[in-house]
Amino acid sequence: MKKKHILLGMVFALCLICAGALCVPQTASAKGITKASQAKKLAKKQVKGATSIKVKKERDNDNGVLVYQVELVKGKKEYELAYRASDGKLISQSWELRKAYVKKGSGKLIGLKKCKSLAKKQVSNGKIVKAVKKRSKGIDLYDIKMQKSNKKYELKYHARTGKLLEYEWELISKNTSSNTKKKYISEEQAKQAALETAGGGSVVKIKFTTDDGIKVYEIDIINGNYEYEITVHAETGKILDVDKERIHSANPGESTEPGQDAIISQEEASAIALEAAGGGSVVKIKLDTDDGVKVYEVDVINGNFEYEIEILASTGDVLKTEKKTIKPSTSDNPGQTQPNPGQTQPDGKQLIGLDAAKQISIADVGLDAAEVSFQKTKLDYEDGMAIYEIEFYTDTYEYEYEINAYTGEIYNKEQKKIAGASENQPGNTESKISIEDAKSIAASHAGLSASDVRFKKAKLDWEDGRAVYEIEFYQNGMEYEYEIDAITGKILDYEWDLDD
Repeated sequence: MKKKHILLGMVFALCLICAGALCVPQTASAKGITKASQAKKLAKKQVKGATSIKVKKERDNDNGVLVYQVELVKGKKEYELAYRASDGKLISQSWELRKAYVKKGSGKLIGLKKCKSLAKKQVSNGKIVKAVKKRSKGIDLYDIKMQKSNKKYELKYHARTGKLLEYEWELISKNTSSNTKKKYISEEQAKQAALETAGGGSVVKIKFTTDDGIKVYEIDIINGNYEYEITVHAETGKILDVDKERIHSANPGESTEPGQDAIISQEEASAIALEAAGGGSVVKIKLDTDDGVKVYEVDVINGNFEYEIEILASTGDVLKTEKKTIKPSTSDNPGQTQPNPGQTQPDGKQLIGLDAAKQISIADVGLDAAEVSFQKTKLDYEDGMAIYEIEFYTDTYEYEYEINAYTGEIYNKEQKKIAGASENQPGNTESKISIEDAKSIAASHAGLSASDVRFKKAKLDWEDGRAVYEIEFYQNGMEYEYEIDAITGKILDYEWDLDD
């Protein structure tokens, strides 16, 4: 009898266990997320006291997994959280201050160095991989990208107040490992996706590159009077970004509806260039944008001359023609080293020197040294011939000369009007700071000395009727870009970035 009671008790207990198992509620973590309400519940638990706005289900661009994106609001901040549907894991979280609470601010910039320090405090032991100053919606920002363990971070600080405006972290996908072989869509597939987005047209440029760690195709398309720059995800084929810009037309009354032929074809441009050169062969043709206007740049070889011809793409008008003599080699040893100042030719002739070459070039245009600024003076060796390359500019024109380093003969010269400059430009008579002054101003602002940095670019240009110096230089792994008012020396714009 006792054994019978024990057996009945065991059966009863087993029934209770089974009943309990059947009654246990299913959780998101047990079998992942299958409903938007589950994702919303997890997000509200993560950001306590927040109000949910929207939940959407989509496929993640980086690794192709299904995720639930939850948008919330709490106080002054807007949040976005992403949960992986397969296991309910939080894979990214971000917040940003709501627009009403973001002020432009005033005063001096806090500086990139101080901002990096703030970021390192925010993400303890994080490694900064990129730091750049930006301007967005009238506000100066420092954009800091970091990495720590299996997460990547992006922080945006107000450049004047040092306030953190946006914060985001995201799990680094295992699929981004170098050991994982990825499959990318073909170039033709990317073109097709871009053409469908642009509504047709012609692909003029395609580039396979990496953007923020994602492999993409960058595709330029001309369709009628519009140019499209379209970014296509190289794995999924998804359109990530579309930039549409109207091509400036030479005829103000011309229609700008997409689909119309707004530019001449390459074949037509080639024929126009050959006519301008008096025959020959086209060796290079390129569609480019010059000061907002689409132009064909065509190189033609005809006999002993090379022509560089610029053609307005909308009308076929020849804008510029440059003619160069193809220099025959004067040496049986093309690999010989460059000549040094004072070096003597076999016939006894010596180099004329840089100063003499500069004087020959400016005298050719009827100017003196006080009226020009030299940008480049260099002794070079081309096709077995020693030449001086001289570049200089005035308020309205840029000049480039190639001069025989032994005889002083001008082999090639080019004169080009500076974009935006006018013969009657107000302020042309004002004295400008020198290019060396502009370099010093830029370097000093960056806390450096002009003698200690490596300059990549130093050029006078015109923007919106104003003469500006464009200065670019490198130092200690950083790249610096400046625009400086050529009259006042005021810094108009600048950007610092890590030199990748």
